[in-house]
Amino acid sequence: MSKVTSTTRSSKVLTPSKLECLSHCATINPSAGCAHRCIYCYAAGFFNTPREPGAVKVYSNLAEKVAQELRGGVNLPPRVYFSPSCDGFQPVTEVQDITFKIIKEILTHGKEVAFLTKGLIRDDTLKLLVAHPTKVFAQIGLVSLDAAVASVVEPGAAPPQDRLAQMRALVASNISTSVRLDPILPGVSDSPEALNSLFESIASAGVKRAACSYLFLRPKIKSMMQSNPSPIVKTILGHYSSSGATTTLTLRGSQSKICCLSHEYRESHYELIKQIAQSHGVEVTICACKNYDIEGSSSCGIAGPTPATSKTTSCKKTCAARQTTLKLAKPKPSSESDSESDISSESDDSGSDSDSKSEEDESSSSSEEEKPLPRHRKASSPAVVPKSKPSTKKPRTEPEIEDLVKTPTKPKSTSTTTSASTTTTRTSAKSAQTVVSKKS
Repeated sequence: MSKVTSTTRSSKVLTPSKLECLSHCATINPSAGCAHRCIYCYAAGFFNTPREPGAVKVYSNLAEKVAQELRGGVNLPPRVYFSPSCDGFQPVTEVQDITFKIIKEILTHGKEVAFLTKGLIRDDTLKLLVAHPTKVFAQIGLVSLDAAVASVVEPGAAPPQDRLAQMRALVASNISTSVRLDPILPGVSDSPEALNSLFESIASAGVKRAACSYLFLRPKIKSMMQSNPSPIVKTILGHYSSSGATTTLTLRGSQSKICCLSHEYRESHYELIKQIAQSHGVEVTICACKNYDIEGSSSCGIAGPTPATSKTTSCKKTCAARQTTLKLAKPKPSSESDSESDISSESDDSGSDSDSKSEEDESSSSSEEEKPLPRHRKASSPAVVPKSKPSTKKPRTEPEIEDLVKTPTKPKSTSTTTSASTTTTRTSAKSAQTVVSKKS
């Protein structure tokens, strides 16, 4: 049983995301923390996620806040996405209650709903979605059909066969449905045999579109996986441990760095995945937010197709521009130690839940939350340096971090400069008197 607590939100709850694939949506998190307890969950490193695995903090006033914001209707996108850092259909009654109420408010106000889930949608919520098929975009997460693998890497999520049954129900109701194979687990779920079985089942459920991406590591994810004694997890981590096996990328649309498998490994295996999927009539998209260095990657459709009314930049155009740049300079392979030093902090790139002062204070003190450096100050006028005492400091092209965060010191006294100025003035006056006396 998951530990469930209740809290409220006072700040805005329909928030934008930094990620390109979600740039045309408002996003919402019914809770902080998730009962699915996936060992690869990036949100586990966020400052407001409960530290106890599987613990859930439910935002009890969210439905009322959503109704209030929808009535305001100021600059709201046409679609709301569930959920960047939790699952609205996790096996917690309080979360599913809140999710149902929020979806009802969204649909009542004529907005669209998009969601990604590895849980089971409750019957009353499913009926609500089925009543508005043209305004719903569903994506079901599926890592492996092997129940033994699923029980290790996502122990609280719905069994794989139940998720396939849910896909069939959504497709039968004419709801736009796709599958998300994320993360693909190297050495576990990417063999030709496993992929053939997976896409055969996806196709039989009536789903024709899939998005995929390989597992990426951050410090918290790696820590959770290293503490798991399962041989399955050891097999996965083995692919990230050898020299040159990984590279460091920045999540597209944010400043967060992630440790990925090498470009060569991902490129060759994505090609294999596409071929096998195509043989079963399934079209695969490579998620560009985590694979912009792979040619042909694009929007993963995590929140459905981009609405025609959206003013955001085309994801395909953004990817093409990024890939053109990378052709000139591809990411260099990194060692394990390089990855650790480069990816030393974690940030919520997909939508902020920070609300109260206590959460903000926790954010500022958390080593796992990425913080921006202060902006550079404008350069002041250069100080007067006496010729007899030249500066011994070496020139530098940019301020050091320590200089940026120190409290600025008071400017030195200008008495020396003033004195020199006074002396110069007196000398000039005497010279002027001498010239006048000679003329007379």
